Amino acid sequence: MLIKPIVEEHPDNSKITALHGYIVMGQLSVDPNSRGQELSGKALQLFDKAINQDKNNPRATSLMARMEFGMAQFFGNGPEKSCGMARVALELFKDEKEKIDENYILPTWGKEQAEKLADSCK
Repeated sequence: MLIKPIVEEHPDNSKITALHGYIVMGQLSVDPNSRGQELSGKALQLFDKAINQDKNNPRATSLMARMEFGMAQFFGNGPEKSCGMARVALELFKDEKEKIDENYILPTWGKEQAEKLADSCK
């Protein structure tokens, strides 16, 4: 996997850990029935690690919310946990936007996904 050297070089970087989890979530989504048992726990662990590395990383929280939402659908559970996490992610995106200036570069992806998830919770 191409991300492995990057992950090993930056083990404490929340953004890279969240991306690693996103890759695992993508691999899982190809065939959830056969890959779910192996990969769902790994994705959840990576998102949890990314959140713990930086509690203000909205992408980590948003991705965890999406993973939780998918698992709730798969197992027939309610979306309350994932909806709450999506709302938290949106607040983090709002806070992050306030930090951006000409000397501070941040990734720009993820907000639309969090908004879609939060909208599906209404």
